[in-house]
Amino acid sequence: MEVSNAAAKFSLFIGIFTLIIYVTGVHAMEPNDDLAVSSASTYMLSANEIESLSKSALSGDAEAAFRLYQYFRFSRSDYEKAMYWVGISAKNGSSVGQYSFAFYLSKKGNFKEALYWANILKSKNDPDIDDLINSINEKMKENPGK
Repeated sequence: MEVSNAAAKFSLFIGIFTLIIYVTGVHAMEPNDDLAVSSASTYMLSANEIESLSKSALSGDAEAAFRLYQYFRFSRSDYEKAMYWVGISAKNGSSVGQYSFAFYLSKKGNFKEALYWANILKSKNDPDIDDLINSINEKMKENPGK
């Protein structure tokens, strides 16, 4: 029986791969504390990272502020701190931060400020902002004075 060239290459690959696994001691089924175990752990930060990102965010870095928002929102479930940092991200010019902050303010009932941030995105020609602006305007009609 003749073995094809592709089958021989595949067998060689499997053999080398198995050898690497054996030599390095990597075992796919063993628990590993270094691996992410949940989507929330994707956003984890060390104390040093939090300090560094905070300084950067407060100095105008929109991405640093948004990263802190993600950390507090998804890893710490600290909604108040998350909204603080998404507000800083919005003020620092992040379009994603501005949308998120406008959405948050709208949910909170602060429609005028929500509309302010949504209109900033409108001026940037954000293609997804019209639905949020319409939603905020509807809520303002339902709740005059907010």
